[in-house]
Amino acid sequence: MHLLGRKFVVIDISLVTLSKQSPRSPFPHLAVAGLFFFSALGSPPSSAADEPDAGNVSFHDDVLPILRTNCFGCHQGAKQLGEYVMTDFDALIRGGESGDAAIVPGDADSSYLVSLITSHDGVAEMPKSPRKPLHETEVETIRKWIEQGASNDSPETSGPRFDADHPPVYAGPPTLPSIDLSPDEQTLAIAGYHEICLLDANSGEMQTRLVGISPRINSVRFSPDGSRIAAAGGTPGELGELQIWNASTGELELSRQVTYDTITGLSWSPDGSKIAIGANDNTVRALDAASGEQVLFQGAHEDWIRDTVFTPDGKHLVSVARDMTCKLTEVETERFIDNVTSITPGALSGGLSSVAMHPSRDEIVVGGADGVTKVYRVFRQTKRQIGDDANLIRNLPRLNGRIRQVVVNSAGTHLAAVATIDGHSELRVWKYDFTGELTDELKAILGKRVANRSAEEKKKVDESVNQTTTQTVHFELPEAAAYSLELTNDGSIFVAANDGQIRCLDATGKLVRTFHAVPQSGAEGSEPSGSTAPGGLRHSAKGEGPLGTDRELDFSSTAKTDDLPSESPVNLSELVELSVVPESILLTSPYDYVQLVAIGKLRDGSTVDVTRQITVSKSDAFASLPGGLIRPRGNSVGEVTVSFGSHQHTLPLEITGQNEFAVDFIRDVNPVLSRLGCNQGTCRRSTKRQERISIVAARLRSHLRHPSPDG
Repeated sequence: MHLLGRKFVVIDISLVTLSKQSPRSPFPHLAVAGLFFFSALGSPPSSAADEPDAGNVSFHDDVLPILRTNCFGCHQGAKQLGEYVMTDFDALIRGGESGDAAIVPGDADSSYLVSLITSHDGVAEMPKSPRKPLHETEVETIRKWIEQGASNDSPETSGPRFDADHPPVYAGPPTLPSIDLSPDEQTLAIAGYHEICLLDANSGEMQTRLVGISPRINSVRFSPDGSRIAAAGGTPGELGELQIWNASTGELELSRQVTYDTITGLSWSPDGSKIAIGANDNTVRALDAASGEQVLFQGAHEDWIRDTVFTPDGKHLVSVARDMTCKLTEVETERFIDNVTSITPGALSGGLSSVAMHPSRDEIVVGGADGVTKVYRVFRQTKRQIGDDANLIRNLPRLNGRIRQVVVNSAGTHLAAVATIDGHSELRVWKYDFTGELTDELKAILGKRVANRSAEEKKKVDESVNQTTTQTVHFELPEAAAYSLELTNDGSIFVAANDGQIRCLDATGKLVRTFHAVPQSGAEGSEPSGSTAPGGLRHSAKGEGPLGTDRELDFSSTAKTDDLPSESPVNLSELVELSVVPESILLTSPYDYVQLVAIGKLRDGSTVDVTRQITVSKSDAFASLPGGLIRPRGNSVGEVTVSFGSHQHTLPLEITGQNEFAVDFIRDVNPVLSRLGCNQGTCRRSTKRQERISIVAARLRSHLRHPSPDG
């Protein structure tokens, strides 16, 4: 592709790795990642003779995105309206219940699909109302592709395909990113790989498996009346998908593709008419739960949204994100109202991961990277003042690690939080026996600017928000990373972790039972056939199952969790080829770096990620960090040799700009100031301004000399 006169090479490697343990991510076993490497080669645009025919239409690049956005929601394995499946190419060509060929290669006029998607007076048979007809340019693209022969130029499928008849087969326990308890507390919904598993909450027995097209399921939630189940997920780096299932029949009622990455943090409005989601494009959206049409869009956040929740009356939506803010949006007008938490630097020392609402009061519980569970009023009772955190009701004791989820039971009597660090998890439950009502004295104090409050007034505010809260449960999981939990009205707790197990605790914190969240396959101790990829995704060579992909998700690796994700050792005698991307390395500033990804090909045709096991040649010109990260040290032109066993791969290397590097304010300085919280507008009037500036300058100099690994 060409952009601004420069040629860019895009290499797309779709990797599916499933690993038992990695506390750094709630989805280590589902690291389904599209890795895109962009290399600016600096060459001028090629001549017109070198360019592909502008009139040639690609199914994969041009047609498939149109179908995915507008058609796959109703014509997939889980939902086959008109007995027509469009997610399988052969079925796409064949057609559905009408018996007419949907696509006749070379003849668009005879293709039934074209007649369905062509609008007349603004009305088309597909997509069904309330979805809008395809734009005329989209219809024309599909027509041209059919006229040109309707060929399938999609790359060969690199992973298994699942549906209700061929559900995922787990050979071991997966990580469980989300669970939810039905309103009657009888059914537990589990986010799995390509599926939602419904279990009996009392016995742990499997009831139903809801298999969809999205590999990643980030969050699951029952509707307020328990009749439907929503799931938010998608395909990382490609699209997000919202699914709505009928809880009784197991039928997929709605599938809606949203954004170009997975979505998460879904919540239902109290009346069940809307569903809110968070996206990695820094936006919050709400969709009509019946039609899937977007009814709210909010773009006030500056980083990924992690969770959402509606107020008890459904008129406002609260969202939390990695940008360390908790924002309030009015649903009807889609208007951003306020930051619920303080925006003062340091008030929140990390991004927020989860938010829960009291069932009847306008109060929320939030938790995130700093490990502190906080309770806030949603609406301000005093005028905002510089530096205040006036909505804060209560600080609860810090948990060890990053809080993954906070919950409030439906009775509003207890709240809970679970946190994880380095494969160790901690769970706490407290009584929710306090409210956010302010005394007149506290309201008067909070109405003052923080700098104008006396020491005694500050002490009273501090004592109010740090009152002792009754703790009812403290439970630790020393060798498991827990990412989700549920709290019943009688105080019982369900907690899910990266060992694939659901633990049920009673109201005292006693472990009463444990059960597997997903079906297990194979006899214990047996060795399945086929080769095992790093992290345990089994690539079978039997060629059975849908599309010739009989594969098991194997989690047999028991390697100790370290700072880097573990990889299963590869039998070097089975390795036939080693490939490394990117194909060349160009570093042009002291802050540049390149992440190598090494892929090994085995004799049976399967591939494994061996990035953590490669050896990179050493040089004074660059530093090679564990896991294939290359950072510059000095100007150089040469080669980097990557080795794994007897296999080697050599990459051209060019490093420039290391000796005389002109610091640019926008590119280099301002990002540092943003990370330090210096340009958020709340410190400029400080009486200790000069002292603060000196401290910032010192920290800035230190950062520029010794940049952190994460940039």
